[in-house]
Amino acid sequence: MTRPIGTLAPEERAAMSGLDFMRAVVDGTAPQVPMHVHLGFTLVRADPGLAGFVGAATEECLNPMGGVHGGWYASLLDSAMGCALMTTLPQGTSFTTLEFKLNMMRAVRPGDPVTAEGRVIHGGRRTAVVAAEITAEGRTVAAATGTCLILS
Repeated sequence: MTRPIGTLAPEERAAMSGLDFMRAVVDGTAPQVPMHVHLGFTLVRADPGLAGFVGAATEECLNPMGGVHGGWYASLLDSAMGCALMTTLPQGTSFTTLEFKLNMMRAVRPGDPVTAEGRVIHGGRRTAVVAAEITAEGRTVAAATGTCLILS
């Protein structure tokens, strides 16, 4: 099955709970996020307060020294944290990332399969604290924590 790539119209998205929206992306009834496709990762899990991705960096994600660019790790971690938060939000609500901090512990090479798991640590009325890890071959390669602003 070829999965669609794109975004939902704002009114379509607003009519769904965050969990329903994320699960629609997982099952292919909502389009994959174009940036995720370009960077080589896919949302595969959406449960309340949790989100999971699989993927691998592509050759296009290399830095000038030939390693996977730190922005790739940051994008995957931010996506995992954001999608985890989205699963907890009611219909008509969204969020934006305010800040996040990441640590890269090990390098991955283009094509190395990775998983990323995001989770909500604390969800308040206006802000949320989130975290995520990227693993490869059972070892943590990068981790992040962040703060998001919840938008009504």
